Amino acid sequence: MSSMELIKKLRDATGSGIVDCKKALSENNNDIDASVKWLREKGILKAQKKQDRETNEGVVSFYNNETYTDFTVCKIKCETDFVAKNDDFINSDFAYRTFIEPDMLVVIKSSEIMNAKSSLAILANLKTIHPFIELPSLPFTKDTIVNGNMLVASNMLATKMVMGKGIKVESNEEFLSQLANIKTIFKYKNGQIIQEAMSSNLMKNPINVLKWLINDFNEKGIKLKANDRISLGSVGKLYPLQSGKSYLYTFKGFGQSSSVSINTN
Repeated sequence: MSSMELIKKLRDATGSGIVDCKKALSENNNDIDASVKWLREKGILKAQKKQDRETNEGVVSFYNNETYTDFTVCKIKCETDFVAKNDDFINSDFAYRTFIEPDMLVVIKSSEIMNAKSSLAILANLKTIHPFIELPSLPFTKDTIVNGNMLVASNMLATKMVMGKGIKVESNEEFLSQLANIKTIFKYKNGQIIQEAMSSNLMKNPINVLKWLINDFNEKGIKLKANDRISLGSVGKLYPLQSGKSYLYTFKGFGQSSSVSINTN
């Protein structure tokens, strides 16, 4: 059995992340049973397996540091209960140390994207792009200063997320250029701006994130398919989630705008 097959088998059995499964197998000479025990002892094993009620809605989270030298990708299968509706209400204390992250998401049109060699070929295999809010939580005490390596080591995952209306993707040079010039506005619904950022913060153009991701997945034997949802990463900062607030996140580009909102109790 190949290393990727072992990782997949261990993930299916435990619900743990790729990085954790790879580490567990390495520590236990690729023994699945021993790796399950190792994950349990480390407190990484999920309390309950999720694969029996898994949906086909996929999300891939992409992490980059400020100099774009360290990258981590984690594919997340999302249960419907964890996907909030646009403008929905959620409890701000649904998890420990909750945060809110303005993000960008794309929906895959075809598995042929894995063979795409150019930017336009990638665009031809995308359906839509969306403003996307992730609500991650961190397993660290409030006085802990968290860096990128700690996020990766903790296998940080978004436990709730909400996706706004999509903008249809076109495969041409004009769309490619505009993709790097989307103005994102993250604010409270009362009008107070939290952050303004450009989509070019994602490796100068979000298409470059997809290029890297496709190459990395091809090397690992991971295949994207139609309707997979890919989170390209945060366009700006991560903020503590506050109670009693209403958030609005908007894309302005391509001669139109698209928004997503969430309210907290």
